[in-house]
Amino acid sequence: AGDWIVFCGGEGWKVQKLALVQHPLGAGVPEIAPAAPDTLVNFSFSGTFCAGREILQDLEFDKAGRTRSGSNFFKSRRHDLYMYHDPSCEGPLIGTPRWIIDDDAPNPQRERDLDEDSQCLYLARVDSASSMSPPLVAFWKVQCEGGWQDICIAMNVTGEENVGEASAARRPRRRLAALILSILVLILADESLP
Repeated sequence: AGDWIVFCGGEGWKVQKLALVQHPLGAGVPEIAPAAPDTLVNFSFSGTFCAGREILQDLEFDKAGRTRSGSNFFKSRRHDLYMYHDPSCEGPLIGTPRWIIDDDAPNPQRERDLDEDSQCLYLARVDSASSMSPPLVAFWKVQCEGGWQDICIAMNVTGEENVGEASAARRPRRRLAALILSILVLILADESLP
């Protein structure tokens, strides 16, 4: 354990006591692997979700297809929700590219405004110019009962295609990702360590 100086948004820099703890994979720490459009098949979410969005907890997604831009999109096993990358959810090219969780299915033939509503209406989003894969750990804007909230969501990869040597080469990165996630959880929880 030691004192770290951490930037806390509007509160500025603060001293936080943090400890780096190595967690064995499979012991409550999500196994995180780099995701690419040809390898990510299914995953689940972990995070602490707000009132009105508890259905996102442990939600499992499966690859459902590919959009016109070549990006994968995913469908949840429960609740008929979709995750997809939309370069501009309002239609014009001036929009912000983002990964979206929506109850409207994307139209894979469209280049933008994939849910065809000409608005940015969805359950959650994370801004990302990368259409290759959703971020493995990120703060998502989630529409909660009281308004939009920033919620840290981690993707737990449950299946990949093309496993083999490439998968073995990713194991050290998985351990590092699990360590980083553990640190992030400590920061977010703002727990004092002995």
